[in-house]
Amino acid sequence: MKNTVELIYNGIKQNLSVLSILIVVTIYLFVAKNEYCNSEKKINVITWDGYGYYVYLPAIFIYKDIKEYKFVETHLKKTISQMLSIK
Repeated sequence: MKNTVELIYNGIKQNLSVLSILIVVTIYLFVAKNEYCNSEKKINVITWDGYGYYVYLPAIFIYKDIKEYKFVETHLKKTISQMLSIK
C-alpha cells in the first residue's frame, strides 16, 4: 500500500515538474515573440544616447564642422533610416 502511494505521489510530482517547465517555456516564448518580433520598428533610448554622445566624431572627421553642426539634420535622417532597416 505504501509503495502504491509513493508511486502515485512521485508520478504527480513529476507531472507537476513537467507542467511547470512547460508553463515557464510557454510564457517565455510568448513574451519573446511579443517583445522581439513586433512588426513595428523600434529605436531604443540607448540608441539616442549613443548618437548624441558620438555625434562629435563625424563632426570632426567627416564634415569638419565642430562649431555649427549644420550636418546633423541630414545625418540624423540617414542614421534613423539605417537603424530602421537593420531591425
